[in-house]
Amino acid sequence: MTVTPPLEACVPRPAAAALARLAHVRHLARGDTILFEGLANQVCVSVAAGVLRASKATEDGREAIVGLHFAGDFVGRPFAAHAAFSLSAATDAEFRSYSRPAVETLLREQPDMAQELYRRALDEIDNMHGWMLVLGRQVAGEKIGSFLLHLARRFDAGESFDLPLTRAEIGDVLGLTIGTVSRELAALRRAGLIDTPGQRGLVIRDRAALAARTGLASAFV
Repeated sequence: MTVTPPLEACVPRPAAAALARLAHVRHLARGDTILFEGLANQVCVSVAAGVLRASKATEDGREAIVGLHFAGDFVGRPFAAHAAFSLSAATDAEFRSYSRPAVETLLREQPDMAQELYRRALDEIDNMHGWMLVLGRQVAGEKIGSFLLHLARRFDAGESFDLPLTRAEIGDVLGLTIGTVSRELAALRRAGLIDTPGQRGLVIRDRAALAARTGLASAFV
């Protein structure tokens, strides 16, 4: 599993203690929003539990999901006055909130923390390259398989987890219709690679076979 350790676990103790002093623990119910695209960028957040989704508005008023953030992820844009995306809860979530100006001051004082955030930003760029490959070169079934494997890597829950998105939202992320998402999940189920218990449940029955079906063994960091 690829579970991201929280930022405070990746920096020296003085920097971690300084960050902890800035933290405010908050909870969001699914659908609640903490950042709004284009408005004042006031906070950075560290995800403790659940999944947050980043989205941008299209010119015709639709919302497009452009990223998912899991436990351990540090989300936000220090040194930017306005939010580049909206940030809302894809599931019920718990996170630590930090004042953006306070984080900026801390980054100036703690170069180790600035270096860790820089490293994470580079990993995120590499992952975006992986998603470009998935979205641009894979067919529908391969996209679904890659998405499920990506979720499995990010969740610390063995082979079973709840999907953080609806079928329609998965289609939005992958550029597919809800009907195509449902058909491809059914095909993977018939092939014995997954089960889908309940409304959101997902069980990966054969991870190696699912990975082979996608043709991408290492698209993501």
